[in-house]
Amino acid sequence: MKTLIVILLFVSTLVLIAQIDDELSSQSNELMAYIETPVYNEAYFYLLGFYANKNDEPADVGKALFKQYQQLELNDSYQVVEYEQAKKLPLPSGELFCRAWEEGCLALLFSSDLSDELQQTDYQELLARVNHFHQFNHYQTLTKPLITEVFPPLQYLRAAERIKVLHAIKAHQAGNSQGAITALQQQLATLRKFLALQDNLIGKVFFLMEAAEVVDVLSVIGAQSQLNLDTINTLSHEEKDLSKSFAREFAMSFYMLKALDRDPEIFHLGDDFPGWITRILYKPNMTVNANASVYTQLGQRSLLTPAQFAKTTGADISGSKSFIRNYIGSVLTDIALPNFDEYIARFMDFDAKVTLFNHLYGGVDKAKSPYDKNEPPIKAAKRVCFNGPLQDDYMLRCVTTKI
Repeated sequence: MKTLIVILLFVSTLVLIAQIDDELSSQSNELMAYIETPVYNEAYFYLLGFYANKNDEPADVGKALFKQYQQLELNDSYQVVEYEQAKKLPLPSGELFCRAWEEGCLALLFSSDLSDELQQTDYQELLARVNHFHQFNHYQTLTKPLITEVFPPLQYLRAAERIKVLHAIKAHQAGNSQGAITALQQQLATLRKFLALQDNLIGKVFFLMEAAEVVDVLSVIGAQSQLNLDTINTLSHEEKDLSKSFAREFAMSFYMLKALDRDPEIFHLGDDFPGWITRILYKPNMTVNANASVYTQLGQRSLLTPAQFAKTTGADISGSKSFIRNYIGSVLTDIALPNFDEYIARFMDFDAKVTLFNHLYGGVDKAKSPYDKNEPPIKAAKRVCFNGPLQDDYMLRCVTTKI
């Protein structure tokens, strides 16, 4: 009997010890400190309601939607009453809104008769709205970083930015190439302002891609008009810094992983499965801390020079794991993260595009790749490019020279 009691006490002690989780690490706390909880930002509200009917004020629509999204954050079963689809401004589509990096897109834009197209009332409304949005000097995401987070309708902003580009191309077609260049330079400066202000990864990549399009359009107009173009600066610290963006990505995983604590559904065995058994195999803080190390390194990696970044791609940055104390958490850490290097590389590639642009009229052969100064540019029929460490599906390491 004594032996049985000793065994039971020993097993009970082991079970109790196995319930113990680590404290949140300093890295975890530092990343969560990035995530402020503001309740007001006029630029965010305006963008959230960007598609509002022309009889409604976009910022008012955005504020009403945000209040509902706040309810959704508190209760994931809350039914959001979205803005009526029939009331939204029509989203422009068709050939004039092709992807700039796709083959033939820029040629189509420059060869189209834009006179009648740009007179459409809906286009004029979107143009007015993007010009208003460009006047904001502060931007902050107000929603909590959750799986259910709703993002502003960037597809409308993309269409509006394209309409601005089309107006510049129209001016160039009419013989006012200098006016077109000036307008595009102003648009590029504004896009980069918002690129620096963005605090989430989707917004960062969006404004980077829009800026890349403007650079290519500038290049084509410069080549056709033979006008001198001002050089473009490579990305500043604020523009390429993804620390806040990765902090939001971390926070999203933080809330998800913490919610799994003692959750019997981890094993898909129903609500009656004991939570203490789940805790033996899954410890949320240990899992969160392993992720914190990864997201911290990703933020640091975004600030490397392209040459430094090229040497780190493919390197393992996984956090510490314990398959004995936290088996399920260790498995989740291995499978949950996408390849964020693909996103970081776009910012490095943009600097390659700018480098090539700045050498187009002074001898592109003299351009030095930011990845490898000994790597010469690659000339093609309609563009010039640099090599890079990852595949460039969006022609960010290239600048268009002809259409």
